[in-house]
Amino acid sequence: MPINGVHYIGVDFNNLALLEEQMAKGTNFLKQVGEQCREWVLKNYSPKATASRFINLIDKF
Repeated sequence: MPINGVHYIGVDFNNLALLEEQMAKGTNFLKQVGEQCREWVLKNYSPKATASRFINLIDKF
C-alpha cells in the first residue's frame, strides 16, 4: 500500500497544519514524493505488474 508522505501527500481536513508542514519542506520533498509515487505505481499497476497478478490468479485454478 502507498504510504502518506512517501508515495503521496494526503489531506486531513481536521489537521491542515500537517499539510502546511509538508508543503513547507520545499520542492525537493515534493519532487521526492512524486518520484517515489511514480516508482510505486509502475511497480504495482504497470501492464506487466497487472498481467503478472492475473497470471498468478489463473495459475491457482
